[in-house]
Amino acid sequence: MEDTIWRPLRDLEQRVGPHVEPPTEIRFPDGETMYMIHWKDVFEHVTRWLYENNHLRSRFCPVGLPNATKRLVVNRRPRHKDGSRFEEVRRVGPLYIETKDTGSQLLKKAVFLIEQFAPDLADEFCY
Repeated sequence: MEDTIWRPLRDLEQRVGPHVEPPTEIRFPDGETMYMIHWKDVFEHVTRWLYENNHLRSRFCPVGLPNATKRLVVNRRPRHKDGSRFEEVRRVGPLYIETKDTGSQLLKKAVFLIEQFAPDLADEFCY
């Protein structure tokens, strides 16, 4: 049986296109692995790991991508900056994430959260 070759999740950003499937499994810095079915799962599980390991806290919210003017990535309530509701919501502890997006955008959000809240561990989030 061959050993799995793990690559940093952020390296996947260059490869994601409209018809690229998400990785079937990701590994977190603590060695835990999770199986994925959808890109939403990747974003949710990365967010959950960051929250459960005290890297992402509710006091850091709202969180938006650097160039976003209206849309948020994570918030304490399921609303964007302009007050509009998150269209597809998943709850992570006391936080809400907006999961209505393309696979490449969901991966971009996950990588952004990793680099923002656990930059020293960025290469340890692998696929």
